[in-house]
Amino acid sequence: MIPYVHIETSLAFTATLIAAGAALLGALGSQLITGLIGLKSKRLELYFRAKGDAYTKVMDCLGDFALNPTSQTTYLKFLAATDAALLFASDEVLSALNDNQGINVNAGRLRQSAAAGGVGGIPTVVHVQVTTWKDSVDRLTAAMRLDLRRTAGTK
Repeated sequence: MIPYVHIETSLAFTATLIAAGAALLGALGSQLITGLIGLKSKRLELYFRAKGDAYTKVMDCLGDFALNPTSQTTYLKFLAATDAALLFASDEVLSALNDNQGINVNAGRLRQSAAAGGVGGIPTVVHVQVTTWKDSVDRLTAAMRLDLRRTAGTK
């Protein structure tokens, strides 16, 4: 014999189950979305920190290298810092690092002038430091600052 189930009771029970299931799925969906947003936020934070550290390292090495362009140690530190910055560089920073007026080309000019000592038509170190080197440093600094502001979402 089949037990008697009142239809109104089973509909109320089914409606309750559906409502509870929807609430559970909504809560799980909300947690999933919150977790994904948190993960994306953390990735952006880590990327911004790495980019900022790489750019800071370049700026630290610029001064040391400019004061002693013939030192192989300071030159290698400078190259390592600029190479690390290339990993995170925007197009503007990349251009300020590597084009004809970029910091890497001017580093070569600085080393050449230091080695030549101002003879044979090659400018002196001081002349390069206060002209093309300074211009390329200013350009690189402005490009890095703008890139960091864009990454942070403030520009």
